[in-house]
Amino acid sequence: MSRKKILISAYACSPLRGSEHGTGWNTSWELARNFDVHVLTRSKNRTDIESFLKDQPGSDRTITVHYLELPAAFARAKSHGVLPLAFYYSMWQVAALAWGRKHLPVIKPDLCHHLTFNSFEFPSFWHRFSIPTVLGPLGGGQTAPQELLPLVGSMAGAERIRSLRVAASEKNPFVRDGLRAAKAVIFANAETRFRLEKWVTGSVHEMVDVGVDSPKFVPAVKNKQDGILRLLYVGKFENRKGVHLIPKILSALKRKAYPFRIQFVGDGPELNRVRTACERSALAESCEFSGKLSHERTVQSYQNADFVIFPSVRDTSGAVALEALSCGCPVVCFHHQGAAWMVSPDTGILVNPREAASIPALADVFARELISCHSDVVRHGAMRQAARLRAVSQFSWPAKAQVLTEIYQSVLRQRS
Repeated sequence: MSRKKILISAYACSPLRGSEHGTGWNTSWELARNFDVHVLTRSKNRTDIESFLKDQPGSDRTITVHYLELPAAFARAKSHGVLPLAFYYSMWQVAALAWGRKHLPVIKPDLCHHLTFNSFEFPSFWHRFSIPTVLGPLGGGQTAPQELLPLVGSMAGAERIRSLRVAASEKNPFVRDGLRAAKAVIFANAETRFRLEKWVTGSVHEMVDVGVDSPKFVPAVKNKQDGILRLLYVGKFENRKGVHLIPKILSALKRKAYPFRIQFVGDGPELNRVRTACERSALAESCEFSGKLSHERTVQSYQNADFVIFPSVRDTSGAVALEALSCGCPVVCFHHQGAAWMVSPDTGILVNPREAASIPALADVFARELISCHSDVVRHGAMRQAARLRAVSQFSWPAKAQVLTEIYQSVLRQRS
């Protein structure tokens, strides 16, 4: 029986980068075990992809990469900040439509899958061809909860404007047409599904947009049993990441006289403000700001931590949470958006954003839950084991590719 041909549209696609670029490549690479995969991506990604493929002699995968770029003037305008990324990406999707008219009659794919970017606000046009289309995992429907806006400071107004834009985007006829025409739509979080499911006529599925390379993020034997709570933050220091909640959690731990250490990994515009907040609260001796680390050192940080703090106010999902789980490190986060699908009660601590009446009270809830779990050695040990199992069985790239394979097969059976 001949293998089916799948065309994957992945604007962001690189084997050497994380986030959406990693999703674009790793998903395509794993699916190429079972299908003849054709990937359409930006020419900018060619060097990374070709470098990777040179190191894969005799691979059992069948993958062909096609490159598409807008005229150089557009790229220069984008790099200089004259042309917004959203506009550039939308123009690229229009160019992809023209590319499809020329090349799809030659490739003759059995199915088209729009993979990245994952934001529902910027639709693709593959449904205009007489080929079954799969969309997703789609995100972008999540908004910052009103209760958490104090954490984003001066960006609160921007978050309110974004919330209005997201609501308006639901009424975009291009968005609705794409959803109605798709044979399957995959949602990356419950908030996006809630907004858009009403327009879907095909099958509906749930899957976070990110995955984890579980062989590269592995647990290690943890020997430290000195009663000190070791916390870790990995990621960008941005308002929407909820980083300003962390010093408040640490202050609550200090008031409760519970010993702790925290390592901050990463950088960003809010780094100095977080550092200053820790210093003003007399927390500096318990804090280590490491900046960006290599992959190896980041894995070691995951392995040494008791919990990763993932306090995002607004995020489709978050690869950091999956990397932590894969290393056997439980995650503490808000019970919303992608985090609510990645982290379960047996693999971390989930706090309802509306559980407390104020930000300080919310920080106290985090501190109380951390102490309760960390001081229970049996419970915390079980969490570590369950975290690794969950990451590998549900969020590793092979596991995600298996789910997508089943979705594809279901769509293709309908066609036949």
